[in-house]
Amino acid sequence: MKLVNLLLFSAFILFVTACSKKEVIPEPEPPKETAIELWLGEDSLFTPENNLVVTQVNVAHPDAVSAVIENGKVRLKALQGVGATYVTLTDATNRSIQIVVWTLVPYQLKNLVNHAVYKPSVKVQAVDAATRATITAELEAKIAKPFRMQFRSSGMAIYWEEGVTTPLQASYQFGDLRLEFTVNEVKHLYKVHTHKDRTILALEQDLTAYYQALYPDKGIESVVTTEYVQHQLPPG
Repeated sequence: MKLVNLLLFSAFILFVTACSKKEVIPEPEPPKETAIELWLGEDSLFTPENNLVVTQVNVAHPDAVSAVIENGKVRLKALQGVGATYVTLTDATNRSIQIVVWTLVPYQLKNLVNHAVYKPSVKVQAVDAATRATITAELEAKIAKPFRMQFRSSGMAIYWEEGVTTPLQASYQFGDLRLEFTVNEVKHLYKVHTHKDRTILALEQDLTAYYQALYPDKGIESVVTTEYVQHQLPPG
């Protein structure tokens, strides 16, 4: 009996040793989803990887993101600020991939006044050279002041400017890459330009009509400012 037990024990040890030396094959990771960030109103042409030529597209929330096939690629546009939306792309052989489109809406924008790359600018075209110089100096001084815009619900906002201890109540509308910002009952209209760095936006303001009315006989042709702002997310 002792011999039998010894043999059984030895066989068990050999079995455990063999199992411990067996190569452990890791389980395959689930495929990673491609995430695309689009500012509200922005569109982008998406090219799928692995030579996938798109023939069919399905959007989980078509009221939030539109998707149009263009020569096997897909043009995506953010229509509503609802966060993330799944988009499934399929080719003629029924291969498919799923991507996630994130819609970006501003929480807080802080202007960049001393950035190495993104520098504010003033462009003034006017027949009268003295008036051109006056407008340019006035606007360059204005856009050099640091400010912050904080956007809240129901179209309300807060505006801080350097040297002002108390923030100002404001209102805004953001959509279709346009920002309408009203502070002290003055409405500012901006065309929004996006960049590869998704936190950077350019706010372009056309002030031509304002200065034409202010200097009607000075040959004002064009007055445009461009300010760069960085998007800052809420804490946490």
